[in-house]
Amino acid sequence: TSLPARPTRRRPGLPVPRHAGVGPAGVHLPAPDVPEPDVPARKLPGTGPAGTPGPLCGRGVTREWKGWGVRVVGRGVTSLRARARVRAPELHGAGGWLNTGGRPLGLADLRGRIVLLDFWTFCCVNCLHVIEELRALEERYADALVVVGVHSPKFPHEADHAALAAAVERYELHHPVLDDPELHTWRQYAVRAWPTLVVIDPEGYVVSVAAGEGHVEALDRLVAELVTEHQA
Repeated sequence: TSLPARPTRRRPGLPVPRHAGVGPAGVHLPAPDVPEPDVPARKLPGTGPAGTPGPLCGRGVTREWKGWGVRVVGRGVTSLRARARVRAPELHGAGGWLNTGGRPLGLADLRGRIVLLDFWTFCCVNCLHVIEELRALEERYADALVVVGVHSPKFPHEADHAALAAAVERYELHHPVLDDPELHTWRQYAVRAWPTLVVIDPEGYVVSVAAGEGHVEALDRLVAELVTEHQA
C-alpha cells in the first residue's frame, strides 16, 4: 500500500519562487537569461544593509528605510528627509545623450531645478505607460522640473544606440535621455526594476524613489511641495 504524499512545506524565510519578468503590479523584473547588475556596496535610499536591494515598490506599495526619516506623500512614493542627506550620484552612460544637442549633461547643469530620473527600457510596456503619465507633470512644471530618461536595457538588442534613438523619436520624447547600455547609472542608484523613478531636489539630493507605474498624483504633490520649499 502506497502512503499519501507528504505536503511540501517551505522553510521560513525562503523566497517564494516567481516567474521571470513578474513582480509587484507595474514592476518589470530582470529575466533569468540576463545577468542582473551588481548592487554597489555603498548604502543608498531604497537599499538594505550593505547595499542589498530593498523591497520593490509596485502600485500601492511604499518603501521603508530603517534609520531614515521617511514621510509617505502618496501611494507608492516616499519623500526622504534623511538624517544624513544623500547626494545624488552623477549621470554616466557609455552611449551618450539624446535630445541635448550632442552635449553631455551633468547634475551640476541642472542645479536649481527639480530632476526626475526615469529609469526605463523601450521594450517594457510599464515604462511606456510611465512616459505617458509624466507628460502632464512636464507641462505643468515646465519652469521647475526636468525629466531625464535613463535608458537601462533589459535585453541585448535594447543596448543598440540606433534602436534607442528610433524609440525616442517613435514615442516623441523631447526631454534628455541618457543611453546607459552598461547600466552604470542604474547600479549607482541601486535600481532593481523597470520602471523606477527617482526625484532629486534643486540642491542635488535624492528625496524620493518609486518603482512601477501609477505614481503620478503623488509625484505631483511632491513636486509642488519642493517648488514651494525651495522658493521660500
